Amino acid sequence: MEAYRQLTPGERVALGRQECTALDWDSIHVKKDFSTDNIFRVDFEEDIYLGEGLCLRDAWLCDVRIGDNSCIRNAGQLSRVIIGRDCRIERVGTITCHSLGYFGQGVSVAVLNEGGGREVILHEGLTAQEAYIWALYRHDKELIDALNQRAGKLARQGVKFSSRVGDGAVVCDCAELTDINVGEGCHIEGARRLVNGTLMGGECPAFVGSGVEAEDFIFADCSRVDGAASLLRCYVGQGCHIGRGFTATDSLFFANSSLENGEACSLFAGPFTVSHHKSTLLIAAMTSFYNAGSATNQSNHNYKLGPIHQGVFGRGVKTASSSYMLWPARVGAFSIVVGHHESHPDTADFPFSYLLPDGRSARLMPGAVLRSAGLVRDGSKWLSRDVRRGVKRDIVDPQVFSPYTMGGVLKALAALDAAQGDYKGNGFTICSRDIEQGRKLYRLALDRYLGDVLAARLDACGSDALELADTRFPGRSVSGAGLWVDIAGQAAPQEAVEAAVEAIKGGAEPAAVFASIATLRADWEWNWVRSVLVSQGLLGGGDDSAAVQAVLSRRDAAARVLADLAAEDAAREYDEIFRIGYGIDGDSAVRDADFLAVRGCTAEEHPLIAGLKKK
Repeated sequence: MEAYRQLTPGERVALGRQECTALDWDSIHVKKDFSTDNIFRVDFEEDIYLGEGLCLRDAWLCDVRIGDNSCIRNAGQLSRVIIGRDCRIERVGTITCHSLGYFGQGVSVAVLNEGGGREVILHEGLTAQEAYIWALYRHDKELIDALNQRAGKLARQGVKFSSRVGDGAVVCDCAELTDINVGEGCHIEGARRLVNGTLMGGECPAFVGSGVEAEDFIFADCSRVDGAASLLRCYVGQGCHIGRGFTATDSLFFANSSLENGEACSLFAGPFTVSHHKSTLLIAAMTSFYNAGSATNQSNHNYKLGPIHQGVFGRGVKTASSSYMLWPARVGAFSIVVGHHESHPDTADFPFSYLLPDGRSARLMPGAVLRSAGLVRDGSKWLSRDVRRGVKRDIVDPQVFSPYTMGGVLKALAALDAAQGDYKGNGFTICSRDIEQGRKLYRLALDRYLGDVLAARLDACGSDALELADTRFPGRSVSGAGLWVDIAGQAAPQEAVEAAVEAIKGGAEPAAVFASIATLRADWEWNWVRSVLVSQGLLGGGDDSAAVQAVLSRRDAAARVLADLAAEDAAREYDEIFRIGYGIDGDSAVRDADFLAVRGCTAEEHPLIAGLKKK
């Protein structure tokens, strides 16, 4: 512990002249080179520890420790708080702590199911993958007990008797901070009320802005909460932004999610969940790589036994403006939901589809999204939008095509091949006229994906396709050939996830376990692709060189067709109908000139379209 001394008689006199008061001057402890030069109108009560180089003006301090070179001005009440070095605290109402401070650690969040039963306990360093198995694997009591015990231990270790403001932190223009742990370098500017929470600091400290109210929370490093957002029992992960009046209760937000204006309740927002519109209600849902259109509404209120229903959106789902989903329902990956749905559709085995209203049921257009230029953009945008710095705790696989999505494609192809006339699914129908188109699109996607992974493996092994004799290729294991799942943004073999669960039950750290899965992803992905190529008779039939060349040729043809479809879809943005309102006071020539001036280029010159046409 650093050495402190009591005030000298001269220092006591100087502080008195500068309108400072103390119930007991002997309770004030200072460092060797403490100076009274910049301390005015401060009331001291109980034990006070003061560092060197301080600026204290117009404050009431009770049981406070202040580090070197910190500045505190216009502080109504600072009670039971430890303030680090180089901090700035100005124009605050209260910063205090109750008898014990847990700072959001140990708070139980009723995520995904409002009625409870899927609770996740908050702690620093919570990851999307850990939260996923915590919320979704409730059938494994031993796992849930292990996670609960670990979280309880972390909460007890974090208990303090004082609120904390870490080195270099800034707290300005705030009304109330109670039971707060402000990490190193964090900024809180204009918050209205923060109670029982943690802001994590470090290389990229958390930021809390104007008008924010939050209770029972943890804000991870690289997170930003501002714009009068209101949160209760929430975790805001790395790179997330919550703002512009957004309200949330019992919700978890993971890597790079961005939500404004709307409302969330019991939302499990996996990585890159986005909602920026008013009148948008996200309730009792699981999402990742999700984009909510304006006035998206999810309903959990058609129940008899309480709000116990839930919905699951596979990765990459988009909901169109004014879409409505009545839970329970499940939507396949990279699908688009349009319109009003009350038939509880389960389209998990039909990724890349359009879900449209059709009377009291729903119409599914299988694979239709594979023609979209938006899907091409999805494949390239996420990594460039990752704002996290330092250690990235949530594991994010941004790939559109993977064993997870292609596993769905294989199931969809099997169902469509067996269909006689219209296909009747759970809460949806595929019209016979859409079945053949769906088959073609799914086959193109599968051919492209299988060929891409095969080509990458050939490059990694330094092999020539024409001289290839061993279709098995060397690998570290034979795992990965079975079912793959999406663990809140991380695609992984189900068997690997089950092994991870067993390791966690044995005391392993969840983050480390899922990180180890990520290191083997490429080998496991190849094992899955190899098993599909063999099972479909595309490899392993004898002439491996010819077979490999055939797979690569199919890949090239499929990539060309998909690129042409996406380019055609993108070029529609240049159709005449989209020129309405341009050149408003002129003829068609003025209209076209104004349109091109605003767009900045012709369709052929557009970077996305030009890139697709080169493929």
